[in-house]
Amino acid sequence: MSPDYAAIGLTMASIFFILQVVSITLTIWYKLRRNPPIDQTLKDYTLKEDFDKHCESNDKVFTQLFNLQRKTTEDVSDDIKDLSKNLSSWQLGMAHQVGRLDGRISSMEKQKNEQ
Repeated sequence: MSPDYAAIGLTMASIFFILQVVSITLTIWYKLRRNPPIDQTLKDYTLKEDFDKHCESNDKVFTQLFNLQRKTTEDVSDDIKDLSKNLSSWQLGMAHQVGRLDGRISSMEKQKNEQ
């Protein structure tokens, strides 16, 4: 073997070794890098300012709903009180009428028994 072939073979082996090291380095770098990139991933998330605005909007809506529920509960409570008073006065009137009828029936029975 001539020295020229040995030098060419050694040079070729060195080039292949360097290419393998570069290939392994690129493979490791590709495997370790983020996929998809962080800027694409962050597009799916909300900004803090937008989140805070949304929270404030929710707080306002919750306050309005709570106030509406409180007013509705008070209105229903007032309606129930009014109906209870009306029913109570109706029951009192009916009891009074039944008492009068009972009294008339009793007086009629007394008159019938006396005859």
